[in-house]
Amino acid sequence: MMPDIALNPSLLGRVRLEKSGHEPRADTADAFVDKDMETLADMLGDSELVERFRSWSMSWKMVRTLRLLAEQAGRCIDYAALGHGFPPQHPVDRLTYREGNHSSFEKSLQRSNESAEAVRKLCKTRPSEDAICSQFVREIGCRPDSIGPVSMDGVLLALENELLLPLRSLNEGRQWMYQTLSKAPLPTAEIDRVVQEITQSVLENKYKFWRYNNPVGQRQLEGLSQNQLDIWQEASCGWVKLESGTIKIHEDEDNELGLFLPYQ
Repeated sequence: MMPDIALNPSLLGRVRLEKSGHEPRADTADAFVDKDMETLADMLGDSELVERFRSWSMSWKMVRTLRLLAEQAGRCIDYAALGHGFPPQHPVDRLTYREGNHSSFEKSLQRSNESAEAVRKLCKTRPSEDAICSQFVREIGCRPDSIGPVSMDGVLLALENELLLPLRSLNEGRQWMYQTLSKAPLPTAEIDRVVQEITQSVLENKYKFWRYNNPVGQRQLEGLSQNQLDIWQEASCGWVKLESGTIKIHEDEDNELGLFLPYQ
């Protein structure tokens, strides 16, 4: 019997790998790809996947994207069915989402199973980059024909930064943003436009550019000089010495996807 990754989150939690949106070094590339293929095969219960992928000479980028897609879509929350609301009914921190033990995941098992099966079928045939990207677009609650250009790099980086559920929450939860807590109506067309812009910027791997160049972002930063603006946009990091050792502190990667908005 194939393992049900939606019903067995331990299959996901124990295989989380270090983020790497960059191509692996030549001397470690084979081990890097093999690990992702073996992990994906384990999650999907597909004993022939590794041999099949090797015969297709699947790129490291496609393999890793599929592995992350299976991990995140196979244990997810169905915002379209459950909705949002206040006080929040879903987890409000990243760790709780990673653990997958919240009741929202249990209520979303049917969709999680359907998503896992969609990835499983995708891996049975030789998937193209377009097919993988289209599946990601569907998983975030959009129709592929309603979205502009989608880049494989954009999809991979979104998955590396665990953005499948935040993007799904945005797109499937629009109706919950159409009014205030006191039920006063808000401009639906403007909300739809901004959600579309955010989603598209991530899919095209242009989120940081959009963040600083949309009218609201420019207005917020208009008091800064060019030098100050350059420093503000820099993905700074540093090292701090403690008695127990040295730790690295940083704001985020250069793409700033780690500064993405909350899940709820």
